Amino acid sequence: MEYINKCNQALFIPYYLHFENLRWKTSQSSYQKYDYKNFSPIKSNIRDLLIDEQQDKCCYCLKALAKNSSTTLEHLYPRNPISGTIFNTYVITCIDSRTFDYSIQNIPNAQLDNLPHDISYYNLLACCEKCNKERGNKNILPFIFDSAIKTKFLYNDQGNIFSQQYFSEIVSIGLADDYYKRNRKIWRIIKNNFSHNNFPVDLKTEIRTIASALYLAENDPYYLSIVNNDDIVNDTIKYKYFFDN
Repeated sequence: MEYINKCNQALFIPYYLHFENLRWKTSQSSYQKYDYKNFSPIKSNIRDLLIDEQQDKCCYCLKALAKNSSTTLEHLYPRNPISGTIFNTYVITCIDSRTFDYSIQNIPNAQLDNLPHDISYYNLLACCEKCNKERGNKNILPFIFDSAIKTKFLYNDQGNIFSQQYFSEIVSIGLADDYYKRNRKIWRIIKNNFSHNNFPVDLKTEIRTIASALYLAENDPYYLSIVNNDDIVNDTIKYKYFFDN
C-alpha cells in the first residue's frame, strides 16, 4: 500500500479558480452560488493530475491506471454519506483552517479545503472502477494519508493481504477478494524468480506459463482464463506493483 502525499494543490488551482468564490458561508451554513455543472468540464483534468500524483496507481489496489474513462474519481469521504456516520459531521463543517488527522477524519489545511467535499482536492483520489464500485459509500478510515502505511499492510506469496490496524478497510474495499489475490500471487511468483536485471523478455508468455501451472495445481478456472484471454493477461500486467515492492 502506498502513502498519498496531498502536497500538490498548486497544480490543481488553475482548474478550481471558478469555484474560489463558491465557498462555505459559516454564517448561513451553506455554500453560496455553487453549481455542479461547473465541475464537469474539468473532471478529466483533475483525474489526470490525480493519476500523476499517485504515480499511476489505484489508490487502493495499486493497479496501473490509464488516463481515460477506466479511471474513476474516488471520494474518500463519500459523495452521499450514509446517515448516522461520522461523515455527516464532515459534510457540515467543511471550513478552512482544519488540522488534518487521519484517525479522526479531519481534512488538511489548504487553499482548496473550503469547497464542497465531493469536489475538494483533498477528498478526491484516482481509483480503478472495481475498487470504486466495491467500496461504494462505506465508511473507511483514510489510511492512504497514513505516512507509515507501507509498514501497516503486508502481502505474502499467496497473494493475501494483511493489516491489523486497517482490517476493516480491507474488507470494505474488497482487497482480499480472489481477483486481487490471484494477480498479486502471479507477480510474487515472478518476483521470486526474476529481478529487474533479468526481467522476462516476453512477459505475456511468462504470465501464461505461471497461470497454466497454477491452474494445474489449484484447478482454478480463472487461471485458465488468463491462459486463453489476452485482455485478462493485460489486466494482470497492470499489477506489476507487486513485483517492484
